[in-house]
Amino acid sequence: MEKFEIVDDEISMNFHPRHGTVIRITNDEKQRLLNKWGTVDESSLIGFKSPNIKENNVIKNDEKSKINIPFIANTDLACFNPENNLIPEFTL
Repeated sequence: MEKFEIVDDEISMNFHPRHGTVIRITNDEKQRLLNKWGTVDESSLIGFKSPNIKENNVIKNDEKSKINIPFIANTDLACFNPENNLIPEFTL
């Protein structure tokens, strides 16, 4: 897609390339991409849905296997649930 160019407006395509398009890949393609570009940090696959978390201030440290989760003032820690979610398709 780096050099994609429509060469004939008469051609009908079943896709419209655009920035950020998500496509499915096979496990073989995934492995080739990982071999070329490396892996993502495990912590980058984790997000949080809780409104009590200051998401912009979360610190993820894969080397130490730690995540610092700052929460808003007056959050009841006795029943606090960060509602962490893993990006679909990934397991840790």
